[in-house]
Order: sequence, then structure tokens, then C-alpha cells
Amino acid sequence: MSKDISNRFVSKAKRFREHYNISEKNLDILLKEKKLTYTKLEYGKRTLTLELAEGIAEVYGLTYCKFIEPDQGPPEIKDLPIATQEKIETKEGKFKVAQKGTLNLNENIVIVLNKYVAGNTFTNSQIISKLPKDLVKHMTGKSIEWNKGILKDLVIDTKKTSPSPAGNNFKQEKIYELVMEITPEMLEKAKEKIGKSSNQQ
Repeated sequence: MSKDISNRFVSKAKRFREHYNISEKNLDILLKEKKLTYTKLEYGKRTLTLELAEGIAEVYGLTYCKFIEPDQGPPEIKDLPIATQEKIETKEGKFKVAQKGTLNLNENIVIVLNKYVAGNTFTNSQIISKLPKDLVKHMTGKSIEWNKGILKDLVIDTKKTSPSPAGNNFKQEKIYELVMEITPEMLEKAKEKIGKSSNQQ
């Protein structure tokens, strides 16, 4: 890799990192599986290999060729791999896991609901426990907003409550009923959207 190409790549990598406010340490964590290290690259104290360049591009859900295109800017947060979304920090240092789309929360819920039939009842915690680990963590202490987006009209509030399985607090949870089963079209659209935002390599 020529020095000119290397310098332009590193400059863009730094711009992407700062755009998302990802620390060098967190980039190292994201690249750890590939046995790659990012730290000190921006200061010219680490050589940019093609392998490292490809790994950095993948962090942002892009291929190396796509990353180096002059017109390629930072993708929307919802289009980044989930692992990368978790490393994006606010100025206060907290993870910015939730954005518009909340890691495709509603789409993942649709996939869970596909295993239910009309008339089945459940609580928020029962559905949340079946979500991917990233979302289970994100939903800690939160409730599903059943009246928004693609979830609207799928369930009703039965006006009944059930003890929560959370420890010994026996907190009462609302019981919901599925009134509209997930259609093949809804399931396909949900899977497609999740695939686009988390599997771009």
C-alpha cells in the first residue's frame, strides 16, 4: 500500500472514528477477533496493512473498496453492525445504543411474535427475554411500545396483570394478547431490514 493511499485511508478512518465518537480503545476491541490493533495508527506509530484496512472498513459495515470511495461518508448509525453501535459513546461516555429504529427493536419483536398465534398472551419481559442479547441489555428497565410502528394493532392490553419474574420484587406486569398473527410478508420485511443494518460486511 503506497504512502499516499495509506495517509488518505488513515485520515478518513480518523474522521469516521471522531464522527461516531468511538475511542481508539473501543476500536481495538472491535478488531480484537481479527487480531488487529488500531491504537497509534493515527499518529503514524502503527503501519496500515491491507488486513487492518479491511478490518477497519468492516467495523463500519463497509468493504475496503467501498470505504475508500471518495464520496463514501459515514453510514447512518442504524446501518452499522450492532457491535459497532454499542461502542458509540455520547459526550457523557454512555453507550448510544438507541437511535431511530433502536437497533431494529420492532423488527426483532416481530420475529419473536411469529412463534405465537392469535389468542396467545404474554408480558413484556417474556418477549424481551427472547430478543438478541444486545437488545435484552438495551431494554433493561424499559417497556415495549406496542402502539407504535409495525407493532401497532398486533396486540391488545388485556387489562390483566401477572407477577414479574424479576427477583423477589413480584412486580406486576401487564398481560398482552396477540390479536393479529405475523404474516409471511411482515416476517420477510423484518428479516430484510435487520439484515441490511447488521450484516453489511
